[in-house]
Amino acid sequence: MEVLGNPSFKKSSELDDKSLKKEYKRLEKLMETNSIAIDFLRERDDRFKYAFITEELFSHEGGTGFPGMTMHYIYEEFHPDHEMDIQKRTDDFMRDWFRREFNEYSIELDREFVLPNRKILSREDTIKKMQTVFDCFTEFKNEQIAIREIKFELYDESESGMGHSEGAVRYDAVMESGEVVHFEGPFKLYMSYRFGGWSICYFVFPGFEW
Repeated sequence: MEVLGNPSFKKSSELDDKSLKKEYKRLEKLMETNSIAIDFLRERDDRFKYAFITEELFSHEGGTGFPGMTMHYIYEEFHPDHEMDIQKRTDDFMRDWFRREFNEYSIELDREFVLPNRKILSREDTIKKMQTVFDCFTEFKNEQIAIREIKFELYDESESGMGHSEGAVRYDAVMESGEVVHFEGPFKLYMSYRFGGWSICYFVFPGFEW
């Protein structure tokens, strides 16, 4: 990487653990001195990080940045972690469901939802249907969520794809009268991958009917 002065580092496969530890410290110091940082969203060991930085990131044509500012890189921008992204969309959906606050800024929802009968609903119409459920209750509480499977398949040289997360959920819904309705059962969130991101295009969820 030119901004670092095109330093020379051995490949990770050529280093034993002791040598790699020493070289990785040198690498960290060099990047810190030149105000460059790299983040890994998953836990990665030093050998993995060293190999990515010296054998891939160094060949990346980066800018020079601005004085006093740090240039940040994220590993997953080079190698998308689709499983983690689907997990994040699932977490977003669960959070918004139990807060009962889906809106136009709920990016986990696709612009269109495709129902089993092939009818298409817009995001806005889908949120309205969910709101009719939320309006029946004053709060959701005692939620328990278990994600049991995440799967995906990519098409067209990874430009598009389909995936899902599924598992089980249970929660209590409190009516205005104070009566509590218990919901429990399997859930499945169907997702599509377009424009570099995953979004939910259909779902099965206890307490909601299309």
